[in-house]
Amino acid sequence: MQGWLTDGVVPSVQATAWLQAAGVPMAAVTLAGNEAQAVAQWREAGTAVALKIESPDITHKTEVGGVLLRLDDEAAVREGFHTLMQRARSAAPQARLDGVLVQPMAQGHLELVMGVQRDPVFGMVVMVGLGGVLVEVLKDVVFRHAPFGADEGLAMLSELRMGALLDGVRGQPGVDRRALAQMLSALSHWAAAMQPWLAELDLNPVLVGAAGPLAVDCVMVLQHQGTNHAPAR
Repeated sequence: MQGWLTDGVVPSVQATAWLQAAGVPMAAVTLAGNEAQAVAQWREAGTAVALKIESPDITHKTEVGGVLLRLDDEAAVREGFHTLMQRARSAAPQARLDGVLVQPMAQGHLELVMGVQRDPVFGMVVMVGLGGVLVEVLKDVVFRHAPFGADEGLAMLSELRMGALLDGVRGQPGVDRRALAQMLSALSHWAAAMQPWLAELDLNPVLVGAAGPLAVDCVMVLQHQGTNHAPAR
């Protein structure tokens, strides 16, 4: 990391870059400030994209209609940019709008959620759960104190009540548990190193498919212990 870390919600492009550098599989994402930039980034991606509103004041994008999927022509991307900005201004008039995220569509037949919380007693705690957007309904989650290795990540997966879904049901292929465990381990080591600054992190959903796990949405919140600003490492 370079520069300074400041309290608050980390811009998605920066948060994604930090996690990618730490070995956490993250879907590529760029920020468009206008329709033309969104179109250029779609062309650069060379595939269908998702558009997502980007604002430090809107962390639950779907609740404001702030996500559009599978856009794959110039008119759709232009209209999508305009639609998301309009929806955000209507749903959250006071929100600061940075623009729209452009992200190539990712593949996966299973959705998980991963996260980190800084607990005042236990320190950095990593969570994994099944369900993606349904995680609050299913409540099938497991926690571990960070940091830990891939073997502990495998143990976490084995403790999920619906862990059999990882092995494939109704014709769906099983997933690479070792790849998931390595992702959890990489996340835990990064979280432990970031304990003075990282308050919480939400990776939801994490799509799991033939190519392995990939986090497609990230909310990272910094709150430095002791001071408002700290030099990055």
